[in-house]
Amino acid sequence: MNDKKRGKRISDNPSTEEMKALLPGLQALAKGAGVLGKLGIKREQMKRFSDQIDDLVEQSQIIDLPDRFNEAFGPLGWIAVGSALSVNVMNDALSLHASGKMDDAEAVLVDWFTKENIELFAILRARRFHQAELRDDQLKEALQLYLEERYMAAVPLILIACDGFASDVAPVSPFEKDADLSCFDSITAHSTALPALMKLITKGVRRSRDDELDLPLRHGILHGRSLGYANKKVCAKAWLLMMALVDWAIDKSSEDERREKHEKKQRETFSDILDQHRKTQADKKTIDAF
Repeated sequence: MNDKKRGKRISDNPSTEEMKALLPGLQALAKGAGVLGKLGIKREQMKRFSDQIDDLVEQSQIIDLPDRFNEAFGPLGWIAVGSALSVNVMNDALSLHASGKMDDAEAVLVDWFTKENIELFAILRARRFHQAELRDDQLKEALQLYLEERYMAAVPLILIACDGFASDVAPVSPFEKDADLSCFDSITAHSTALPALMKLITKGVRRSRDDELDLPLRHGILHGRSLGYANKKVCAKAWLLMMALVDWAIDKSSEDERREKHEKKQRETFSDILDQHRKTQADKKTIDAF
């Protein structure tokens, strides 16, 4: 059963659960940081400690950001990806969304897809997975077309690269119907992220149309039926798909190791609880005997 059917959110992932568990303690430490000075701790040490606590509290407060973002923008083809889209950009887009300014919100997201961000998150991070060296040239060419605003050529090329990349890293192409895109403790692989985006962009298109698109419809575009795709928004969403696939591949490559580490921690935690219970019972017996 997938995450959505269980009602689970990205913020329920094991890695974020740990942060949520620490939050009450972090907030208490943040409030009590001023007491440190009275304990004889030097001012610079106190300031450094206080700043570290503030950073941790700030991180904990964005735990539900991917969930809120996917809820607001997922139906439009924007998803939270573990590595891409900055916190500030997502927050700015959500603020505009809350004000009913959807066009402005999407414009903020589109503007994030700069040459530098595409090179880093869609091209450089993909290289370790390439089975053919020309995949890199293919992506670079797509970026050049994007920068020249030649979206009619850029969008299909990005989708072709996505198809090839996905087939290289998965035993069954993620573009296949009901493909398994699950991955342990992953933002990108959550049912509201890449799997939801795949369902959106792989909808069948039965006849040729000129309607302006908001989504990079993979089947319609590559089969020559959806022709109104040549705009920057669709191209940015195609780049986001590529970034999501790269992120998914990276998460998949470390999945077994991360799962084993989590299960080991769970076993140790359970063992600690049993030890504490035994100690409590022993203490109780001692007190009763006394």
